[in-house]
Amino acid sequence: MCYRAIIFFLTCLSFTFSAQARPPKVTIGLLTDLSGPAAYWGKQTRIGAQIALNELNTGEENALEIVFSDHQLNTAKAVTAAQKLIYIDKVDALYSEFTPTTIAVSPLAKKAHKLFSYAAAAQSILQENPYAFKSYLDYIAGCRSVALHWKRNEIKRVGILKATAEFGELCLEGAKEVYPQITVVDYNHGENVATQVLVLKQKNIQAVLNATFEPDMLRMLKSMKTLKYFPLIGSNEDALGTDAAKGYPRLAKGVILFGFSSINEAFTEKVKGIDPRNNLISLEAAALAYLHVKQLYQVLQSCGSDITCQNDSLANSKADNTIAFQGWKDRVAQFEVAVKGWDGESFKALVAP
Repeated sequence: MCYRAIIFFLTCLSFTFSAQARPPKVTIGLLTDLSGPAAYWGKQTRIGAQIALNELNTGEENALEIVFSDHQLNTAKAVTAAQKLIYIDKVDALYSEFTPTTIAVSPLAKKAHKLFSYAAAAQSILQENPYAFKSYLDYIAGCRSVALHWKRNEIKRVGILKATAEFGELCLEGAKEVYPQITVVDYNHGENVATQVLVLKQKNIQAVLNATFEPDMLRMLKSMKTLKYFPLIGSNEDALGTDAAKGYPRLAKGVILFGFSSINEAFTEKVKGIDPRNNLISLEAAALAYLHVKQLYQVLQSCGSDITCQNDSLANSKADNTIAFQGWKDRVAQFEVAVKGWDGESFKALVAP
């Protein structure tokens, strides 16, 4: 009996040590658009997150789980999805994309004391949510860069087709630093902008800014083509892909975009490994998801449920060359940014004169 008791004790002790040695499982909730108007972006996001998942789950036990939620760029669906992720799936942290939906779900993450990394233009979220970290492009700096490019080329009459959303206001703020008297014409997401484009044409605007989603950009280009109005155009990189630009060759000649300076070639090959037929449009979505999922995992592994430790640890994340990430500053991701022009086949970085 004594011998059996010793064996039982040693077996239990061995199990206890192995359980303690095993890293705790991390669950991340990912909110994006997989089947709505911005699915072209969200599908790349999913691929990037999947690459991170594959790299992190290398042992017998899966240390990371990602729960994907498709909000279709609808704020009500995003809120419902976030509630499920937090209270039913019990995720340890959230990664969210797009300004309208991220603004809608941020209060839920704050209330639940969940680390909240997001890729969107909105900066107001940082003021309301102490657990939020903003990634993606700086629209103030980006639109200012586009406007400066036009200024150097002596463009005088500049207008902005401004989305009634925070990213539209941020773009206007940057543009006004260069063109204080810029002509402003508002529109709502999803709206047919033929009337607004006609106003810009009648005012003889030489260059038009429109920081937006690709469906809204395509509606603008269609209206310009119909009205035989061919101004210079400035926008964010993910608003106009190569295939779409080829559909409007005359307008594309005058397009410049602000975007990320580079994406690591090794990462691009990883994307092709997952999806050999990937067109690589909006590849930055995949790179951002890959980068931030890995950051969240490392933070949660290190800090557990200690939100103060999580905040401090994420803020001190190292630079990463996947998408030229330079670190966080005041909870805002710092990236190298480039202005790109159309060469007839693709968008290439422009050298300032």
